[in-house]
Amino acid sequence: MPEVKPYQMFLYPLTSSYNPNIGFDIKARKKIYDEVQEGISIQIINIIDTGTYILNSNSSIGSFGIYYNIKNNCSYSTDSTQVGIVDIIKLDVPNKIIAGTFEMKLWKERM
Repeated sequence: MPEVKPYQMFLYPLTSSYNPNIGFDIKARKKIYDEVQEGISIQIINIIDTGTYILNSNSSIGSFGIYYNIKNNCSYSTDSTQVGIVDIIKLDVPNKIIAGTFEMKLWKERM
Protein backbone atom coordinates (compact mmCIF):
# COMPACT_ATOMS: atom_id res chain seq x y z
CA MET A 1 0.00 0.00 0.00
CA PRO A 2 1.43 3.43 -0.87
CA GLU A 3 2.29 5.79 1.93
CA VAL A 4 -0.53 8.22 2.61
CA LYS A 5 -0.73 11.22 4.86
CA PRO A 6 -3.54 11.65 7.39
CA TYR A 7 -6.23 14.11 6.42
CA GLN A 8 -9.13 15.89 8.04
CA MET A 9 -12.33 17.37 6.67
CA PHE A 10 -14.11 20.11 8.56
CA LEU A 11 -17.51 21.14 7.28
CA TYR A 12 -19.49 21.96 10.37
CA PRO A 13 -21.63 20.26 11.63
CA LEU A 14 -19.81 17.27 10.09
CA THR A 15 -16.13 16.54 10.75
CA SER A 16 -14.04 13.55 9.78
CA SER A 17 -10.46 12.40 9.81
CA TYR A 18 -8.54 9.43 8.44
CA ASN A 19 -5.13 8.14 9.34
CA PRO A 20 -4.11 4.74 7.90
CA ASN A 21 -2.14 3.99 11.07
CA ILE A 22 -5.06 4.74 13.38
CA GLY A 23 -8.38 4.68 11.54
CA PHE A 24 -11.39 6.73 10.57
CA ASP A 25 -13.46 9.07 12.71
CA ILE A 26 -16.64 10.91 11.76
CA LYS A 27 -18.74 13.24 13.91
CA ALA A 28 -21.99 15.10 13.30
CA ARG A 29 -23.18 17.68 15.82
CA LYS A 30 -26.22 19.87 16.27
CA LYS A 31 -25.72 23.36 17.63
CA ILE A 32 -28.37 25.60 19.13
CA TYR A 33 -27.37 29.20 19.85
CA ASP A 34 -23.68 28.37 19.22
CA GLU A 35 -23.65 25.53 21.76
CA VAL A 36 -23.36 21.88 20.83
CA GLN A 37 -26.54 20.18 22.03
CA GLU A 38 -26.35 16.67 20.57
CA GLY A 39 -24.27 14.58 18.24
CA ILE A 40 -23.20 11.23 16.94
CA SER A 41 -19.67 9.89 16.56
CA ILE A 42 -18.27 6.79 14.89
CA GLN A 43 -14.66 5.66 15.15
CA ILE A 44 -13.29 2.69 13.22
CA ILE A 45 -9.75 1.51 13.88
CA ASN A 46 -7.52 -0.22 11.33
CA ILE A 47 -9.41 0.46 8.09
CA ILE A 48 -7.26 -1.03 5.36
CA ASP A 49 -9.81 -1.89 2.66
CA THR A 50 -13.50 -1.94 1.83
CA GLY A 51 -15.62 -4.34 3.85
CA THR A 52 -17.65 -4.66 7.04
CA TYR A 53 -16.33 -3.25 10.31
CA ILE A 54 -17.89 -3.99 13.69
CA LEU A 55 -18.51 -1.28 16.30
CA ASN A 56 -18.30 -3.23 19.56
CA SER A 57 -16.48 -1.01 22.03
CA ASN A 58 -17.56 1.90 24.20
CA SER A 59 -14.22 3.71 24.34
CA SER A 60 -11.59 5.27 22.11
CA ILE A 61 -9.49 2.09 22.42
CA GLY A 62 -11.60 0.21 19.88
CA SER A 63 -14.16 0.80 17.12
CA PHE A 64 -17.30 2.36 18.56
CA GLY A 65 -20.41 4.44 17.99
CA ILE A 66 -21.94 6.95 20.39
CA TYR A 67 -24.90 9.34 20.52
CA TYR A 68 -24.98 12.12 23.10
CA ASN A 69 -27.47 14.78 24.13
CA ILE A 70 -26.00 17.46 26.38
CA LYS A 71 -29.33 19.18 27.06
CA ASN A 72 -30.80 15.95 28.46
CA ASN A 73 -27.48 14.92 30.05
CA CYS A 74 -27.39 11.48 28.44
CA SER A 75 -25.29 9.39 26.09
CA TYR A 76 -25.72 6.01 24.46
CA SER A 77 -22.91 3.87 23.06
CA THR A 78 -22.07 0.55 21.49
CA ASP A 79 -20.45 -2.20 23.53
CA SER A 80 -19.68 -5.91 23.23
CA THR A 81 -23.38 -6.88 23.16
CA GLN A 82 -24.98 -3.79 21.58
CA VAL A 83 -22.96 -3.56 18.40
CA GLY A 84 -22.96 -1.55 15.22
CA ILE A 85 -21.86 -2.29 11.69
CA VAL A 86 -20.17 -0.03 9.16
CA ASP A 87 -19.96 -1.21 5.55
CA ILE A 88 -17.20 0.64 3.71
CA ILE A 89 -18.06 0.35 0.01
CA LYS A 90 -15.41 2.74 -1.34
CA LEU A 91 -11.97 3.59 0.04
CA ASP A 92 -10.12 5.96 -2.29
CA VAL A 93 -7.33 7.43 -0.16
CA PRO A 94 -5.60 9.50 -2.87
CA ASN A 95 -8.89 11.31 -3.60
CA LYS A 96 -9.92 11.43 0.09
CA ILE A 97 -13.13 9.44 -0.39
CA ILE A 98 -14.55 7.00 2.14
CA ALA A 99 -18.12 5.92 1.44
CA GLY A 100 -20.41 3.47 3.14
CA THR A 101 -23.39 2.87 5.39
CA PHE A 102 -23.80 2.21 9.09
CA GLU A 103 -26.28 0.94 11.64
CA MET A 104 -25.98 0.75 15.41
CA LYS A 105 -27.73 -0.47 18.53
CA LEU A 106 -26.83 1.79 21.42
CA TRP A 107 -27.24 1.33 25.15
CA LYS A 108 -27.16 3.37 28.31
CA GLU A 109 -26.33 1.89 31.67
CA ARG A 110 -29.22 2.38 34.07
CA MET A 111 -28.40 4.11 37.30
